[in-house]
Amino acid sequence: MRQTRRLYWALAAMIALAGCNTEPNAAPKPAQPAADDTPQIATAPPPPVSPDTTRIATPELDHVGTALGSWSMQDGNAVFGPPGGNPYFILSCDAQARRVRMARSDRRGDADRLQIVTANASATMTASIDPGPPRMVAGSLSADDMFFGALLAGDDRFGVRIDRQRTLAMPMAAALRTVIENCRRPD
Repeated sequence: MRQTRRLYWALAAMIALAGCNTEPNAAPKPAQPAADDTPQIATAPPPPVSPDTTRIATPELDHVGTALGSWSMQDGNAVFGPPGGNPYFILSCDAQARRVRMARSDRRGDADRLQIVTANASATMTASIDPGPPRMVAGSLSADDMFFGALLAGDDRFGVRIDRQRTLAMPMAAALRTVIENCRRPD
């Protein structure tokens, strides 16, 4: 009987030890900004994907609905978002540095990369955080970067992606062309 009890207690101790985690606790995640800082972005249904076998696959844009909002020019910047609300995306020009700056709203934690995609090209930039409000993840490219030729040649939509998150697809607009072309022109 004593051996059974000892065996029982030894087994119970082994089970209890097996459940212990010897790894140090992970650092707590940084506090996330309030969900109200960046509103949910409503989208239209995604356009159908063409069955054309010669078409290059664009997984960043395929099956992604185009965000509902409108483009406007504000202080020389092309701004996309809901009327009267915080912008979802801002494209601006640093004329002295001849760089085009792109910023997308985001309420998540840190970001490493900002990617701009079209149906036939993409550009990836190192991300920086503008705390806002609204909080924006930004990147920039030289105004002479070849990517802008592909962006300006597109006539329907493009997308912006932070790290590997869901793509924000937006329609092309004259405001984008204006900012990019003005930034490319030397003073």
